[in-house]
Amino acid sequence: MESGSGPGGRRFKSSLPDQCCQLTPPPGFPAAKGVDLADADSLPFNRAGPVIGYSQESNVRTAAAAYGDRGVNNGVHVGFKDLRGEGKKGKVDPFNSGKGKLIDVEVTIDSGLKGKSLEETVAHEGSHVGDDINFLTSYDFGTGKYDANTNFTGEQTELNGYKTGAGVSREHGFGPKDTQQILNYINSHYEPNYLNNDYFPNNSTFPQ
Repeated sequence: MESGSGPGGRRFKSSLPDQCCQLTPPPGFPAAKGVDLADADSLPFNRAGPVIGYSQESNVRTAAAAYGDRGVNNGVHVGFKDLRGEGKKGKVDPFNSGKGKLIDVEVTIDSGLKGKSLEETVAHEGSHVGDDINFLTSYDFGTGKYDANTNFTGEQTELNGYKTGAGVSREHGFGPKDTQQILNYINSHYEPNYLNNDYFPNNSTFPQ
């Protein structure tokens, strides 16, 4: 999830910054609670596995729910793009949001993904969406500030994302409870400046 406005190296499963494209989801994309990624009719360009919204892992279900109910405008927008040339499976950009603006969280999923890899990515990015929404909805109109306690570091959100994704697939070589292995992976794939700082800067856009 890198934006030029944010710290480098986040959420694209890459350390390279980028801008999230605003794309229109394909017709019938079930970006909703109980996301049915197995339904070839609702997701015709991919054939995926079980329904992540009904996973036995609670954090996977929570990540699926973070996208919101289909047709309900909660500020989360999902699009598809060929990300192979960028070395990414998915990315999330919340930086069009901020004080005085509507919540706008842009999610881009690699259009070539399928099966467990698609499910893992949707779960991983859904975890990031949940972290973002938790912060963005903490805005207090009385004080004109966001709740700093809902902010998080790059390491925290990546740990959440990889634990959630690992609840779907062990494609990275670890399970959802392998915290140290996940931390080792994160620290070898992301920049320290991103991992060690709050994701939302305390500034005029995101006052805390």
